[in-house]
Amino acid sequence: MRPLSSLASLLVCSGLVACSGEPSSAPNDASPDAPPDAQLDAAGDVSPDTTPANCGVGEAYEPAPNVMASSTTCNPLAVTAECLPPYPSDFFTRADPTTMTGRRLQMPEGSVAVPMTARPIDMAPFNRADGFPTSEPLLVHFGVAVDDRALADYRHPERSIDAASPIALFNMATGQRVPYLAETDRNATDPARAALIIRPLEALAFNTRYAVAIRNTLRSAQGAALPSSQGFAALRDNRPSGDARIESARTRHEEVFRFLQERGFARADLQLAWDYTTASREHVLGPILAMRQEVFRRANEADGIPFTIDRVEEAPNANTARIVYGTFTPPSYLQSDNTVQFARDGQPILQCSPPSYEFTMVVPARARTATEALPLVVFGHGVFGNGRDYLSGNIGREIIQPLAESSGAVVVATDWIGLSSRDQSLLVTQVVQNINRAAIISDRLLQSLVNNLTLIELSLGALQRDARVRFNSTLIDRSRVYYYGVSLGGIQGSSLVSVSRHITRAVASVPGASWSNLLPRSIVYSPIKQLVDRLYPDPLTQAEFLGLMQGRFDHTDGVNLATMMFRAPTPDAPRGRRVILQEAIGDCQVPNFSTRILARTMGVRQLTPSVETVFGLTPAAAPSEESALAQYTLPAQLARYAPPDTNVVPAMDNDTHSDVASLRQSLDQVRDLFATGRVVQHCAESCDPD
Repeated sequence: MRPLSSLASLLVCSGLVACSGEPSSAPNDASPDAPPDAQLDAAGDVSPDTTPANCGVGEAYEPAPNVMASSTTCNPLAVTAECLPPYPSDFFTRADPTTMTGRRLQMPEGSVAVPMTARPIDMAPFNRADGFPTSEPLLVHFGVAVDDRALADYRHPERSIDAASPIALFNMATGQRVPYLAETDRNATDPARAALIIRPLEALAFNTRYAVAIRNTLRSAQGAALPSSQGFAALRDNRPSGDARIESARTRHEEVFRFLQERGFARADLQLAWDYTTASREHVLGPILAMRQEVFRRANEADGIPFTIDRVEEAPNANTARIVYGTFTPPSYLQSDNTVQFARDGQPILQCSPPSYEFTMVVPARARTATEALPLVVFGHGVFGNGRDYLSGNIGREIIQPLAESSGAVVVATDWIGLSSRDQSLLVTQVVQNINRAAIISDRLLQSLVNNLTLIELSLGALQRDARVRFNSTLIDRSRVYYYGVSLGGIQGSSLVSVSRHITRAVASVPGASWSNLLPRSIVYSPIKQLVDRLYPDPLTQAEFLGLMQGRFDHTDGVNLATMMFRAPTPDAPRGRRVILQEAIGDCQVPNFSTRILARTMGVRQLTPSVETVFGLTPAAAPSEESALAQYTLPAQLARYAPPDTNVVPAMDNDTHSDVASLRQSLDQVRDLFATGRVVQHCAESCDPD
C-alpha cells in the first residue's frame, strides 16, 4: 500500500530527477519502453468478433482556431502582467449557441507563462469545455504578499461565510454564499510570485454563474493597500478605460455590482470582483453516462461481453475455494495514443479495436456449501497497484480473502488503469516528457470506470454461470452487489458507485476528490513535483496549470460524479444506497481536505463520536442508518509527523493512510455494512484504536 518507491525509481531512471547510485529496474508489468497505446493493458489478442458495429460513429470535435496571449487577449481585470488571473473568469469565454451554457472557453495560447526551454501549455483541450470546472481553485495575483492570517484557512472554514469576510464567493442563481478555503501559495519563496488561492469546499453547481468579491479590507502583509486592477477600477468607478473588452463588459459587470451591493458588498469597497460560469452537467457527466449505456447495451446481448478464463487456482488456503484468473473485453474509448476522442456534441467516440483487460475473482471457501447465492464485492486497489496483486498477493491472503470468507462474498477486481502499476512507465515515458500528455492519466481513468462497470455486468451474468467458477446453479445474488476500495480505489470507487445500477453498499477507505486540490497536499505528488520544479520552476505557473488540469479530470472525478450518489441519482440507481467514507486523520497521501470535499459534495453525514468536526456535515450518532464519513486517528503516527495545513507536499509519509485501511476496526466496519447495511463504529469513543 506504499506507492511511491517504484514511481520514484522510474523517475530516476528517466534521468529527469536528480539521483545518485544505480537506478532500480522498472517492475515487470511497467516496462518503460512499452508502446504508448491501449494495448499496454491488453491481456490477450483482440479477436475480430469483438469489433462493435457502432464504433467510430460521430464527427470528431475540432477546436476553433485559438488566439495568442497578448494585451488584447489576456484578462483585462489582471492586477499584474500575468495573463490568466483573476481566474477563472468569463472574460475567457466566447459565445457558442451549440453548448448548454451558451459559452465555450477561449483561453489564449501562451496564457500560462513557461520558461523558454520548457514546452508551452496547449490550451486547446481545455477550451473544449462549455464552462469552468466545478471545483477548480480560483487564483488571484496581486504581485505582493497578502495578509492571509484572518482568512478562511483549513482550520477556520466558517470565516468564509462570515458577513465581514474580505472575500466572498456567491452562487448568483440562488444568492447563497459558498464556503471556501483561502490561502497564499506556500510553495512560493518570492512573495511576488505567490497566488492567493480560493478553494471551494464542495463542488459548485453545474451551468451556474458565480460572483467573486474581494473587499479593500484585504491588505498586504505589511498592512498597505493592495495593488489595484486598472480595468476593474474603470468598471467600478465608471471611468473610460480605452479597452474595448472592458467597455463591452460594462452591462454584464453592472449585474455583478448590483448583486454584490444587495448582499452587503458596497461598490466603493471592492478591491476586485468578477464572475464566471461553471461547465454544464451535460459536458461533465455526459461522457460517462453515454459510456455506461453502451456497457448496459452489451450486457443485454448474448455474448456481449467477451471473456476468457485463463487459470483457476483451487483451494489455495482455508479462506478461499478458488481464485479465477482471466480477461474480459469492455467497450473501448481509448485511441491508440491512450486518449478519448470526443465528438462535436461532446460524446465520446467508441473505438473499433477494443483490448482485453485482466480480472481476478476470489470465491470464498463457504461457497462450497452455501445454500443461497452470495453477495458480490467489487474491490478497488490503491494508487500504482493492480487488482490481481491485491486479490491474490500478500494483501489478498492477509486481508481480502479473509474478508471475503467472513463476509460470505465473492470478490472481483480489475485495474484502475490510468494510475495502476503498469501506468507508471507510461507516466514517465509520456507525461513527464510532455506535460500536455497528462490527459493520458485522466482519459485512462475514465476508461477504467467503463472497465469496472463492464466487469460487474459480466460477473452477474456469463462469468458466474461458467462451470469453472460456480459451485451451485447460481453463485452470485444480483440484489447484493457491494464495493470496497482503498486509496485510489476509494477515489475512483466513489465515482463508480455513483454511476452503478447495482451497487447498494460501499466503503471508500481513505478516499478523496478534486485532483487539483488533492495533489498539492499529497506526498504521492512529491516525485512528480521534483520534475515539475525543474521544468516549470515558477510556483505561479504551477498553480495555474494544476487548476487548469481539473478540467481534464472532471469527467471521472468523484467531485462531479458523486453528485449522482444521492442528490441527483440516475433513474436506474438502486434504492437505499448506503456509503461509508473512512477518513484517516493526518493522511499524507490523500489529504483530509480532499476527503471532506468529497463528503460535502456527496451529502453524507458525519459519524459521531468523531475525532474532528467537519464543517458542513450534519452529525449522525453511531450506529447509523445514514451514509456517513467515519474518522480514524493513529496518535503514534501523528506524533511522528503531522502534515501541514497548507498547500505543500508533506515532508514524509506518516503511514496513517495505509495503516487505517488495514485496521481491525475499519475492516469490521466494512463487514458490518455488508452484513447489515448499518454504519457501526467499532471504537469505545472517537475512533482512536489505541
